[in-house]
Amino acid sequence: MGIAEAEEALFERWSEGRDSFVRDGVVDARAFRVARPSVLFLLKEVNDPGPDGGGWDLRKFLRDGARAATWNNVCRWLRGINNLPHDTPWVEVADMTESDRRQTLASIAAMNLKKSPGGHTTVVSSFWEAASEDASFLREQFSLYQADLVICCGSIVRGAFDAFIKPESASAWKATSRGAEFLEYSSGKYVIAYSHPAARVSANLLHYGLVDAIREILNGTCKTGQ
Repeated sequence: MGIAEAEEALFERWSEGRDSFVRDGVVDARAFRVARPSVLFLLKEVNDPGPDGGGWDLRKFLRDGARAATWNNVCRWLRGINNLPHDTPWVEVADMTESDRRQTLASIAAMNLKKSPGGHTTVVSSFWEAASEDASFLREQFSLYQADLVICCGSIVRGAFDAFIKPESASAWKATSRGAEFLEYSSGKYVIAYSHPAARVSANLLHYGLVDAIREILNGTCKTGQ
């Protein structure tokens, strides 16, 4: 069974009786399969408030070019990661178009830990309740991807990863020389705790903070623990 078929089989069970369920995961199965490195973004929830929110597919939204807020920064990250070990000048990633997003986002997987939508600001109690209830499904979905790099987008996501998803065989959290936290969850595969792509941080600082951390992690020059 291919990864797209495995996702659909999982979501058929998971979404039963949930009209607001938002499917997510691999944007383009072939592009993800050949990506080196393959990258999974762990996120909180989609922003779709209102009584009729949800019931759609994040993968299609990303294939169609998504929107600049949030996803331009994800594209910049991907461009920088894919160009490692070389530096990517900011001028080459500063401006992102809808066409850039469609092309670049095809290779990723994006997984929300709460499958029902929320608003602009996450209700923390609702997020934790949903992640706890769905923990076994979340572990099953995470295991489908075996991504080379997993980016936990925000502290609440890192906390939920620790609580509900992290494999027992994962290493302890470590830190790069500049303090970015990461662990090895499988041989040669890493989880990095970082900011949400829509964080209120200058886009260039947000970009290079993650790309530089990944460069150091892949070079094997990080601290042995913390």
